[in-house]
Amino acid sequence: MSNTQRLLTRIGALRDNLRRVQEILQQADDATLLGDPVRLAALKWHLLLALEDAFALCNQAVAILGGEPPSAYAECFERLAARGVINTATGR
Repeated sequence: MSNTQRLLTRIGALRDNLRRVQEILQQADDATLLGDPVRLAALKWHLLLALEDAFALCNQAVAILGGEPPSAYAECFERLAARGVINTATGR
């Protein structure tokens, strides 16, 4: 699988997980969501998966650019900002 295909696959996964988060949030108000352990667990799960997708995308971008692998989420985005791939505010 090419780098482009890997990036596109991960972008699709990120979009899917964010869409699921949005759906869960639209289905109930805050009180209902907090009172429903199944919905709350689903929300947490898809948020976690979205974070993992974003970090994997960042790691892959850093690798393509020839950087050292980051050891933490924030470090990854800081490296992209240092290379001008994302703006500095996003990288913080």
